Amino acid sequence: MKWVYSILAVLVVICVAWNVSLYLSFDKETLSNYLFNLGYTSFHVLGAGVAWWGIRRYHLSSTLGKSLACYGLAMVSYTIALGIWTFYNVVLQQPSPYPGVPDLFFVLFYPFAAAGLVFLTQSFGGKFTWRSVIETVILFGLLFAMLYSFLVQGSLGDDLPWLTRLLNMLYPALDALLAALAITAIRTEKGALHPNLLLIAFASLVMAAADTIFSYRSTNGTYWNGDVADTLYMVSAILFALAIAANVFKPKKTGLPNSAKLSPPAQ
Repeated sequence: MKWVYSILAVLVVICVAWNVSLYLSFDKETLSNYLFNLGYTSFHVLGAGVAWWGIRRYHLSSTLGKSLACYGLAMVSYTIALGIWTFYNVVLQQPSPYPGVPDLFFVLFYPFAAAGLVFLTQSFGGKFTWRSVIETVILFGLLFAMLYSFLVQGSLGDDLPWLTRLLNMLYPALDALLAALAITAIRTEKGALHPNLLLIAFASLVMAAADTIFSYRSTNGTYWNGDVADTLYMVSAILFALAIAANVFKPKKTGLPNSAKLSPPAQ
């Protein structure tokens, strides 16, 4: 429906303008900074709402309905995480609660999103074969190796707490797995016919870049709410919300093959 895309467009304009103002401000510890993460989670809220509406349209018994349920839970999990993060920022006056309680819900995002992607691919007629599994493992190894090459510059130092080191490695690993799964889905028998999978692949890759940059900047003490990492998180949220909406509001099949042509009128 057009109203969903209109809301999405308005939120994009508001959040991008908000983010730009944070870059232009000299003070990086303002209330506006601390509320920004709560502001861009509006995309997660919108995505979750559209997903639950889609379940009513396609029913939970269908593969698409199951996919939307998983993506809805993923977006809700991320919303809760950013809500707790903002609570730490505003109420507890802790600029970067990492590692902390929000990470429990950040991590939950990945299994829900991965399950949603598998069901979505199946709804398009694609199948994950043993060859697909091997491709996913190879892609995961390549993507994680690339991300790891950035992490070793300081995010995994022995002087860091063990939980910080674990999360600094876990997030890029989960990102690499989700992105590899999305790329493999595109390469399935029918997945390539559905560009909506491309949106999810791009969203996953952007999130991978965001997590890597956040880990590096938080370790070096240069992270601030609304910086480049949060900008990428926002872009990823926009792409996920757009992908969910595109799948929910896709045109229904007419029951006629694409090659069907109108017969000429009888003479």
